[in-house]
Amino acid sequence: MVKQLMDETLPLFWTDAELLYDTPYKVANSNKMTYCYIKLSEMISQKQITTSFLVSPYFVPTEEGR
Repeated sequence: MVKQLMDETLPLFWTDAELLYDTPYKVANSNKMTYCYIKLSEMISQKQITTSFLVSPYFVPTEEGR
């Protein structure tokens, strides 16, 4: 896939997406129900999500790498 991308032979397409994020200031907020959590919970309960991709700077791997 990387070779195809570099060779510009990988078929690409546009799609709609929605970005959800919490502000870094949430750490100072004692309310654990952050915007991201609330919005994501709503989307899941209403079955609006078909695919998700999660990126988290809070992931800290253990010695096993997991």
